[in-house]
Amino acid sequence: EDPGIPAGRIAVEVPETVVEENRGAFLRLAEMVRPKFSLGVDGFGILMSSTSMLETLPIDYVKLHRSITTAASLAGRDRVVELVSAANTVGITTIALGVESLEQVNVLQAVGCRLAQGFLYAGAVAAEDLRELIAVGFGEVAEVR
Repeated sequence: EDPGIPAGRIAVEVPETVVEENRGAFLRLAEMVRPKFSLGVDGFGILMSSTSMLETLPIDYVKLHRSITTAASLAGRDRVVELVSAANTVGITTIALGVESLEQVNVLQAVGCRLAQGFLYAGAVAAEDLRELIAVGFGEVAEVR
């Protein structure tokens, strides 16, 4: 209810498997939280119905499951291309989880995934250390270049 928080600044994420098993509840959640909050699907891409989900659900972004990002080499490139292309086509942002190598960054960049998170950028930090990390800077994070 705080009017000082801009719309979309806070995100609500639901795991893909939960969305699939409880689609009606997810749609009701979407009605309640949007447009004040961003709505995302975490662990995206592990279900065969993932791409059809993009066309039917009111979501702002998806976070590619770590197993999808880890496979973002020559062997898993087709699945990454499929998921990122489908999301880009309908205007949904894709965030790659578990990025640990420059090879993954290069593949993700080549297929149109511009956002990533993982140990390549920074490890997990305690809440009390977050302010210092923000003040010092994360280095080359935020966007896959």
